[in-house]
Amino acid sequence: MEIRDYPMFPTLRILHKYPYMMEKMGCDKGAIRHIFSGSHVMAPGLTSEGGIVTPDLPVKAPVAITAEGKEHAMAIGALSMTSGDIVSKNKGQAIEVI
Repeated sequence: MEIRDYPMFPTLRILHKYPYMMEKMGCDKGAIRHIFSGSHVMAPGLTSEGGIVTPDLPVKAPVAITAEGKEHAMAIGALSMTSGDIVSKNKGQAIEVI
């Protein structure tokens, strides 16, 4: 899938076949229902206990969004801020869900 200013993204079906093709970011259990409802991922959901932040990723980097304790990705997104800013600021929108 290709969107104007973003890099190319795979579909979830392709990502489930080849799970190691993208960097992963993990969110805690409290964010799962919000992400499935269409919300973007907020920084506290990634930095809390159960969340995973992959270091050294730039803005608009494509990432697979996984949930705490789950094997497959639940969404694909692009970073709205660098991974260093996610950890240091810990507030605001961190990943735009595509």
